[in-house]
Amino acid sequence: MSEKLQRLAVKMSDLFPKDTSSPQYYYDLFKDIYKQQKDYFFHFNPSDIIKLIFYIYSYNKTNNFKLADLMLNKIGFASLFVTQGDNYLETCSDCGGNGEVDCSSCDGTGEVECDECYGTGEVECFECDGSGVDSNNPEEECSECNGSGVRTCGACNGDTELDCDNCSDGKELCYSCDSTGEIETDKSLYDYYVICTWNTFVKDQCELRAETFEPALSEYDFDRLRDDFIVLGYQESYQRFINGIQTGEIYCSNYSDEPELHKSYSSDYKIWMDDNDMIRYEG
Repeated sequence: MSEKLQRLAVKMSDLFPKDTSSPQYYYDLFKDIYKQQKDYFFHFNPSDIIKLIFYIYSYNKTNNFKLADLMLNKIGFASLFVTQGDNYLETCSDCGGNGEVDCSSCDGTGEVECDECYGTGEVECFECDGSGVDSNNPEEECSECNGSGVRTCGACNGDTELDCDNCSDGKELCYSCDSTGEIETDKSLYDYYVICTWNTFVKDQCELRAETFEPALSEYDFDRLRDDFIVLGYQESYQRFINGIQTGEIYCSNYSDEPELHKSYSSDYKIWMDDNDMIRYEG
């Protein structure tokens, strides 16, 4: 299979720059090529895709595959994460993220029953005290209410309802989230990486501290050695961590020299480690 991949690497070499671009750049560029030729590459398993990228890189850099073989012989895979120091903000369930809820006084209608006429739109005629009779001439009906004993309510003009004084158009500020639409949880945001590396220091650190509470790398080393590994997959997520996980330190949740790999077919092509790969620091 390696010979077939090497022949394919030669054919694809012109699609990649021949300068000193890093293996990461080759991997990122390959993701675009994969999307364009998905029907062809769909049946390639993840390990062969990684080999192909290394072969293309080696061929363009040295005109042979010795560099790729050297890197592949040293390769190791690790899952890393670093907490961001910020708590995850989830959408407020009371307001759905709008920062407003239906007014409790008017049930979201924006109007309440008129307290002068109790929602009837009419009040007792003040001229005849509701009798419908002219107080000065009992033989005549009251001229103010035409003998009905009631008049149109002046407070609501007969509409039976008034604008609610406790809200605006039926909405009031959500007190659960202080009208922000979000509620801070006790779960921490973190960046999650799946990498392959041929750097002995990175491999040793990850293998030694995998699944422990000891940082495998500092952010400084992670950035300093950036050309010595490829980020195969990345995502931002959140969960609850136990005390002791420090912000800005790189922790290894899984390490393997020969892991089972699978591909993500989302719009952002990624390679992941097997299902045993998970964050194990929830408290």
